[in-house]
Amino acid sequence: MSEATPAEPSPGAPRRRRPWLAAPLSLLWPGAGQLYNGEACKALAVFAAWATLACVLVGFSIVAVPGPTTIVVLYVLVALILGVLLYGVGDAFRQARRLKAVVLKRYQRA
Repeated sequence: MSEATPAEPSPGAPRRRRPWLAAPLSLLWPGAGQLYNGEACKALAVFAAWATLACVLVGFSIVAVPGPTTIVVLYVLVALILGVLLYGVGDAFRQARRLKAVVLKRYQRA
């Protein structure tokens, strides 16, 4: 008797995108939800914006002179970082819901 193995879809078959997976991926690593959805350029842009702002925040906090202006600038930078992060999460969720199913690209196969 042969054992029944579940049939795996072929590599070219469309795969359903799951919004509940795309959003946490972007929350854990900015841009990962966009990669999951097949939007490599947008993933790179989201990650680059997040990483640039994070580096500016770290650099500014190292060289800044304590004072009220410094605190305002730090709050603005943190707000921008959170804004980019939340944009990435929301965009990944919306796109995954809108796409339904896509043919996986080479970098999406794991």
